[in-house]
Amino acid sequence: MSRSRDRALLAVALCALAASALLLRAPHGAAGGAGAATRLLAPLAPILSRVRWVRLEQAMRAGRTELVLTRAEALLDLEARSADAHVFVSMYFAFTLASPERELDPAQRARWLRVGLEYARRGEATVADPALLVQWQGELLARAAQNDPQLEWEGGERALWSAALAHFERAAALGAPRAAERADEAREALSQARSDSSSDVDGGR
Repeated sequence: MSRSRDRALLAVALCALAASALLLRAPHGAAGGAGAATRLLAPLAPILSRVRWVRLEQAMRAGRTELVLTRAEALLDLEARSADAHVFVSMYFAFTLASPERELDPAQRARWLRVGLEYARRGEATVADPALLVQWQGELLARAAQNDPQLEWEGGERALWSAALAHFERAAALGAPRAAERADEAREALSQARSDSSSDVDGGR
């Protein structure tokens, strides 16, 4: 998206917010003002949401992690029912920040993976189809088990596969497509996986 387009979206959002502030200060009472503001902003909700997507993407491109966290919360306030929004946010932490190419510390990579998992887990309570986010968590865990053997995760590779399997099985029970197949694949991987501790620990549930 061009910078001029970004500025235009932000300008529209600011105008809407300014108008709502004037309505809230109207002499007809707080309740009436709040209701009028809600009616005014309702048609602009898609624009406000798009502004928040843009601002989050800008923070991600700039590598400003604290700002990403703040803007991710702002986006999900508006997009609580959107599985895409939860996946997008969780992917940044679990794929980008938890990447061995970007983060050399395996303990920090595990922390970022947990942040990504938590964003997806939170979305289960609000999205229209929670099965998709349950399966997504399984995919994040399976990806880590396959691609990051040095990840500092209690129980090691085996615990990652065990957690992935649990999510795939739960997603299959909820009707997610291909979840049963992914559960079979995770079960096979688990049977061959090594453990870094004497007991299996399900670190992703």
